[in-house]
Amino acid sequence: MYHAQYRKHRLAEISKQRLKLNREHNLLIPIAVLPDDILLRVFLMSFEKEDEYDTNSMATMRYTSQVCSYWRDLTLGSPLHWCQINNRINYKSGTLWLEELLSRSKSSPLHVEIKFASKEELEFASTILQHSSRFCELEIFKDVPDPAFDDHLRSALENPMQYLHSLTIIQHVEGSNQTFFEPDAPSLRCLHLINTPMPFNASSFSTITELELSCDNASEEFTHALLYVLRDVESLKSLITNGGTAPPQMTTASIPFTGNVHLPYLEIMRLSGTLYHCAHTAISVEIPTSCFCSIICTGLDNSQRSNLPLMTQAITKILSRCRAPEALLVDFLDYGLYVYAMEHATILHHEFLKLVFGRNLDFRDAIHLISPFGNPFLNSVKHLRLGVKVAKDGQIDGSLHTLLYSCANVQTLELIGDDSVEIIFGLIQSHADAAYKILPILRALIITEHKAYDFKSEEVDSIILSLIKWRCDIGLPLKSIEFFRKGSRNPLFIDQVNKIEGLVVIYNE
Repeated sequence: MYHAQYRKHRLAEISKQRLKLNREHNLLIPIAVLPDDILLRVFLMSFEKEDEYDTNSMATMRYTSQVCSYWRDLTLGSPLHWCQINNRINYKSGTLWLEELLSRSKSSPLHVEIKFASKEELEFASTILQHSSRFCELEIFKDVPDPAFDDHLRSALENPMQYLHSLTIIQHVEGSNQTFFEPDAPSLRCLHLINTPMPFNASSFSTITELELSCDNASEEFTHALLYVLRDVESLKSLITNGGTAPPQMTTASIPFTGNVHLPYLEIMRLSGTLYHCAHTAISVEIPTSCFCSIICTGLDNSQRSNLPLMTQAITKILSRCRAPEALLVDFLDYGLYVYAMEHATILHHEFLKLVFGRNLDFRDAIHLISPFGNPFLNSVKHLRLGVKVAKDGQIDGSLHTLLYSCANVQTLELIGDDSVEIIFGLIQSHADAAYKILPILRALIITEHKAYDFKSEEVDSIILSLIKWRCDIGLPLKSIEFFRKGSRNPLFIDQVNKIEGLVVIYNE
């Protein structure tokens, strides 16, 4: 009995000694001597960037709370640190943990992201939606149909949400007939609806500054519904809309739209999808002169040929109203026409225009879309990126001649693939004495490889060398030439190029 009591006494003494040593150790660590204001600053910095690959959404708070007792008190006592409820927290974590988050966040506004991919997530989603009055950001990703979830979402949107400033609803559910219920959110500024029915009464969105309305398989009616919505959103600064791919039955612009859409504060307009959707929207919106506009159309084919004049009209309007881009990419390798704005002298930045044609549309048809650009735009182009594959009959399209003559202020010419080099040199040879008018102030030449080619290196190297020397002979020497990589060219050719006085050779490894 005595020995048992003695052991308990000794264990108690050892425990006290251990606690004392731990306290002394903690007093000696660097973090213990930092002032509270410095600790707070470092603490806040730890929350600025989270690891996007970390599957545990609470990892940052867990790590920081273990640094010291001060940080632990800050973590547990700061409601704002518990306001992120996203797809990393799912139904498998249990609603108890969700309730703990909602409790620790107290009455702070919530940033909520719900990914509804299975009916098992209904309880988790419904629990979150019950707190809709606290939402400041709400993102819904719906991958499966579920009437019960729709009911919970409708109920949440109908409740007053004074903090909500951003709402995103993205659906990937075929045949969804869900009605869009307009939220009671006076502070709403950003609205993103993808594959979600548009609001019937857009007047309630008069304060919205950022709007995205998209549909994966849009009809002409979608385009006109969009334009009617835009009439009541004059405060808009950013418009993003995607009309998806063209349905088989939509081959002509059969539904006219009367009246322009006035958006005086618009700064960015990004249009994508069908040729009809992009062109008709661009024509109908009164574009401010300071607005940046981009158009991306893919999968164009003969079924949309009747809409090409509509796009011509849209391009003409955009180029006359918007900030003119300084780079033009004409890529017939992929049957596409691309126009970029420039960030710096040689860096392609924003996509301005992108028309990608299907393989059943001849590139000679595609190149005619360049004609509506007109000389004012083409004269502003400083970086021309050109990819043209030699036609089977060996002929060079006359429109290409017009393009190069019109781009009189191009300083950088980027040629995609060796075929493009051959075509450009052939163009110069065919114009003999007038060839000096082609790209008269050209200073830099970039040769970019294309994986689809079997290079005829020696022949093309000879062409490049002849092109460089010809520019020198007419008094318009190049200042630099850039290759994709050093090993892609013959060493003898590289040696000859390096000996040309005043020419800088660059290898982009």
